Amino acid sequence: MLKRIAFQMLAGSLLAMAMPSDYCPQPPWCSGDRSRMSPGERTVCSDEILSIEDNLLSSVYRNLQFYPTVDVDALRREQKAWLRIRNRLADRDDLMLLYLQRIEILARRLAEARERRLP
Repeated sequence: MLKRIAFQMLAGSLLAMAMPSDYCPQPPWCSGDRSRMSPGERTVCSDEILSIEDNLLSSVYRNLQFYPTVDVDALRREQKAWLRIRNRLADRDDLMLLYLQRIEILARRLAEARERRLP
């Protein structure tokens, strides 16, 4: 388990280094009142790597919605359930793992949707 977390932290660090220096990693929703945020939201907003992961997850999620083979209503319900879990977590490592797992799931679905779309 520790090896997996270390690998995922390394992956997140490499992702952060690949971003342009003027890139603002903080998700737009982080600009709100932090006292009203959940523990998970506060942790994401205060951590650069988690913020980058949130932006990446949002990008994959948004792109996935444009494919006709994707059940968008089911995807939204699933994402809301995932957000409820994310919001309850405050531990950085737990959130890192949760984000990486969700990104992997959505990225796999996006690749499958793209393959189905090709002639």
